[in-house]
Amino acid sequence: QATYSYETRRIDVSGQVEHYSSDFRMDTAFINRVGITRGWQYQGLSFYPDEKRYPWLKRVNPFLWVAAADDRIQGGSELWVLPAIRFNFTRQGYLRLDVGRGHETFAHQRFTTGRVMADGGAQFTKWLSLGGNVNSGPSVFYDEVNPFQGDRRSFNARVGLQPNSKLNHNLSYTFVHFERSETGEKVYDVYIVNLRNTYQFTPQFLMRAILQYDSSQRRVLGDFLASYELVPGTVVHAGYGPPWERLDVDPYRPTARAFFFKASYLARF
Repeated sequence: QATYSYETRRIDVSGQVEHYSSDFRMDTAFINRVGITRGWQYQGLSFYPDEKRYPWLKRVNPFLWVAAADDRIQGGSELWVLPAIRFNFTRQGYLRLDVGRGHETFAHQRFTTGRVMADGGAQFTKWLSLGGNVNSGPSVFYDEVNPFQGDRRSFNARVGLQPNSKLNHNLSYTFVHFERSETGEKVYDVYIVNLRNTYQFTPQFLMRAILQYDSSQRRVLGDFLASYELVPGTVVHAGYGPPWERLDVDPYRPTARAFFFKASYLARF
């Protein structure tokens, strides 16, 4: 693997090339693809409008992302070309618009990929932030026996609430619709609701609760964490994570229980 980058206030250029053999294995890391050689290239320009004329607009950033690969496992090539533009505003506001097109090989078949996306958000008040995105384009139904060309549409909405310096709520909703391109037949609809709550009792001690509902698996995931940081790098975590699942017509029931404890100590020399 080789990576390079060059960055100034105006120009940002970076790229990477990597190669994995078909029998590559690394048990200490998460790698979801082997037998592939791929590379990507990013280049962007940043423009900073006059603050007196446009006090609400901080930066305009057009960029181009290109990625290509040779997948020896799936038996073909990949290409992805993504021109896009970002706008940065006051109140941590941003807007990104992009149009991507390309192709992908899966199970020795070539499929069209792409998307048209708009993503944005802002901190509207001290206690309220809003964001979301819409995304649409050709995609692939990954099935080893019968993959096919599809069209995917998705929508995401995010809300952040922070009534005071100690309490923080985050709520997100994601909906994905996938249909077969040839017939327009619906393949699936999936929606995911994620709720995250954090309470900072002291600068060192916090508690966090996360709940996530996944309609595709009819499952509710829970994650509860208590964390105490004595000094940066010396931390103690304790947590509990019970998943609830719905089997057939039964109500949601806990199907497993997981407790964990983790402590780390930073020694300086």
